[in-house]
Formats: sequence, structure tokens, C-alpha cells
Amino acid sequence: MDKLADILKPFIEKYMVSSVISIAGAIVTILYIPDNHWALLKLGKTPLMVLAFCIYFLIVLCVKKIGIITHNMFIRFYRRRYTQLTKEQQNKDTINAINKYIDSLSPDDKDTLLTFIHNGNKTLIDCEKYYFQTNIYSNSNFMLSSNYYGELSTLDLDKYWISPSLVNDLDKGMRPVGVLKQYKLNDDFFNDLTILYKMQGKIGNF
Repeated sequence: MDKLADILKPFIEKYMVSSVISIAGAIVTILYIPDNHWALLKLGKTPLMVLAFCIYFLIVLCVKKIGIITHNMFIRFYRRRYTQLTKEQQNKDTINAINKYIDSLSPDDKDTLLTFIHNGNKTLIDCEKYYFQTNIYSNSNFMLSSNYYGELSTLDLDKYWISPSLVNDLDKGMRPVGVLKQYKLNDDFFNDLTILYKMQGKIGNF
């Protein structure tokens, strides 16, 4: 028995709970095996008890390993699900915020945004606009703008488009008054608008 204790001592010190369960299982196994059982006769009581201990020890380790793997899988699933739900909520909040902002715009500004969506965010050429209230052109969070110094007659319409009001003036032979500006939606806002339009078939709530 002292020899058996010396053999089991390293396992007990490192794997206390697993070792206790394995020892109990090994003892119960030895108690229930008949004295004339072939394994007991061939191996002897101590070797058989060590073998039973090892078998129970491996079973306990496997069960613990399966438990750890299952627990980790559940944690990963929960985290992915939480991240997904958080992202979905953030997307809903973003959609609501964009729709609310678009609802506050004038019909002309809304038409301008739709044109940007349909033409792939080509650069808009228009006369400089002065407003006394918030509009899409003055919102630097969504709209990029700078002065345009090129010639309208040589404008590359694959990259640019001219506002309907400016086209109307040019058709009448009128020269642009003031500074010409070029406008373009920033990429993030354009991508959000495009996704929103594909989802809803419209932009804004109305």
C-alpha cells in the first residue's frame, strides 16, 4: 500500500480532485471484483488498482476537458451573439439618425442626395450657395466642398455632374454668378446612404 501511495502521490499533488475521484473509483472497482477474476489473478491487487486508477483518472480528465471545451464554445457563442446584437442595434440607431436628418432637409436637398446615390457619388458642380439655415451643402460632416476653377465646357461628365439650376442658366446663355463650387459626399456617408436606399427603397422616413 505504501508503494501504491508513492506511485499516486505526484498525481494527487497536481490533480487533487481528479485523483480523489479516481482513487475512489479504483477502490470501488477492486471491492466489487471477485477474488477469482482473471485480471486480479493475472495482475495482482496493487497493479490492478493502479490500472483502475489510471483509467478513472483519464476518464475524469476527458470529462473535464469536454466541460472546458463546451464552456469555451458557449462563451464564444455568447460573445459573438452579443457583438452581433450590439452591431444590429448600432445599425438601427445609425439608420434612424440618418432618416431623421434627411427628413429635416428640403426636397431639393433630398433630390440632390438621391442623385449622388444614383450616379455613384460623382462630383457636383454648382454656384456657391449661401443659406441661413442648415442644409446638406453646409454640413461638413457629410459633404466635401472646395472651389472649382475648371472650364464647364470641358467638364468630364463621367466624373462630374452639373446642378439642374446651373444647367438651366447655361442653357439660357447666362454666365455663372459668383464662385463655382464642387461638392461630393464623404465616402462613409455615401456608403451609408447607398445601403439605406437599397434596404428601404428610399431615403428618409417620408
